[in-house]
Amino acid sequence: MPEEWEVTTVPSDTLEVGPYEEGTVLVIVKIPCPTSIQAKNDSQEILRLQAEAGSVPTIDVEGYIDGELVGGIEIQLPADYTAPYYFLNLPVIRR
Repeated sequence: MPEEWEVTTVPSDTLEVGPYEEGTVLVIVKIPCPTSIQAKNDSQEILRLQAEAGSVPTIDVEGYIDGELVGGIEIQLPADYTAPYYFLNLPVIRR
């Protein structure tokens, strides 16, 4: 991931759960609000990382019992995501 991105989890270290119990882990990805030029550069950086790794940037949240991996999820951050655009049409006023 780009260096200026911050990834944190809540709880920050481990979450202890017993048999048949559930827990929630909040994954927070802070991406700086870039200028248009910076957004393009960030997108190119993600594409470069994808090409080097052979896949999209990911965040893995894994579960272990006594050091043995028992499950988890993978959050993928594709560069080709396009945010929706919203338009506001205003009247033209001439003086």
